[in-house]
Amino acid sequence: MRTLIISALFFFVTLSTLLSQSALTSVAIEEVKSYTKKIDNNDVSVDMPYYSRYFKSDIPEAEYDEWTFQWYVDNVVVSTEVVLLTKFAKKDTYEIGLTVTNKASGGSITATPITIETIKDYQIPNVITPNGDGKNDEIVIINGDNANMTLSVYDKAGTLVYKNQGIEIYWKGLDNNGEELPSNIYYYVLETTGVSDVKKSFIYLYR
Repeated sequence: MRTLIISALFFFVTLSTLLSQSALTSVAIEEVKSYTKKIDNNDVSVDMPYYSRYFKSDIPEAEYDEWTFQWYVDNVVVSTEVVLLTKFAKKDTYEIGLTVTNKASGGSITATPITIETIKDYQIPNVITPNGDGKNDEIVIINGDNANMTLSVYDKAGTLVYKNQGIEIYWKGLDNNGEELPSNIYYYVLETTGVSDVKKSFIYLYR
């Protein structure tokens, strides 16, 4: 009887260990280039801004708690979050890597790195959502040629609400006094020294 109990206990422990270990044998890196944002009760597809890159693994979200994550940029650990959201301020080529470790077994899996190339020219998004989630919280305009730029933002009545100059311009949806502007549609004009082409368009600010 004692032998039977020990055997049953050994089988139970072995089975529990096997069940606690993930069957995952490989992991891949995926880049997220757009996401869905609910604006005025409508699901709107928003592109990631040009300066910000967003990566995730193909591990199902339901299994995230079973793993630890280490994200690398050019072999340097930059994040231990389940996803990687990082910014690149200059044009270059970078290698994105990921190693995940199973909390139960201690086994690690390293993904095949992917190589990305960042762009030199700026692209102004049509939506800004300054809510602190790290996605489209601000407009970042960086001139790769180090030329001075002037950004002017107007409300629908044509009133200038924000103006800034420099080779790098950051706008977080604030007015010239640092106060939060309300959710609305705004119009911007971007002028660059030595460039005849003036960028003009609308941008939707949503909080």
